[in-house]
Parts: sequence; C-alpha cells; structure tokens
Amino acid sequence: MDQWTLVTYLFVVNVFQTAFVDGDKIKDMCLEKVGLTPEELRARHRTEIPNPNVKCFLKCFLENIGVIAGNAIIPGGFAKVLGPLVTDEAVERMETECHVVEADPNEEDPCEFAWLMSSCYERLTLSDLRQKL
Repeated sequence: MDQWTLVTYLFVVNVFQTAFVDGDKIKDMCLEKVGLTPEELRARHRTEIPNPNVKCFLKCFLENIGVIAGNAIIPGGFAKVLGPLVTDEAVERMETECHVVEADPNEEDPCEFAWLMSSCYERLTLSDLRQKL
C-alpha cells in the first residue's frame, strides 16, 4: 500500500468513525457538493494538474472533519480526528511538518490551501498506524 492509498484509506475511501467524526457522511456530502465521483477522487495522482473539484472536495472534507477552517489550520484538529488511528509520533510529525503550511493571501484558487495540506498529510505511512485500532 503506497502513501496516497494509506491517506485515502484513512481520510476518504474507507469510512472512519471516531468519537468526533462520521467520515462516510462527510465524504458523501462533499463528493456531492463539488460534483465529484469516488473514482475521480482516487485518480487524482494520475494527472499532473489536479482536477479543481478534487481540491475543493479536500477543502470541504478537511473543513467538515475539523482539521482546517477556511485557509487556516485548526490547532489540535489533526490530533483530535486522526489521533485515535495513528501513532502519537505520527501526529506530532504531521503537526510539525504540515502545520507550517500557510495559505498564500494572493492565491486565487480558494481550494489550494486544502490541496497543500492534503499533500503534506500524504506523508503518512503504514508504520504510522496504531497497532490496535
């Protein structure tokens, strides 16, 4: 399983529910909102230029699971949502590496920040999963 597959598994394709998030409902809502199919989402790395709807799906999804708000990171959001699924070391690494990403105030694409955050979170690996879920 490659890194994108792992992140897709954790974030989008697999239905994950924690005490804080119903990922399946949010995924379906966001797919419908942006007019995207699950296959189009899975195919996001098959082209050099991402489908704008994929970027906006990620914005919708990350906002609704509580990781970002607009173009800003919600402090502690990643740990709250994915902390039960990945190791403490992975949470700390993602917060250290990804939470320095900032939105470009001159960016015209309202979904670019979510795309950048998602790209950073793709650095999760299988070894980052907790042994007992």
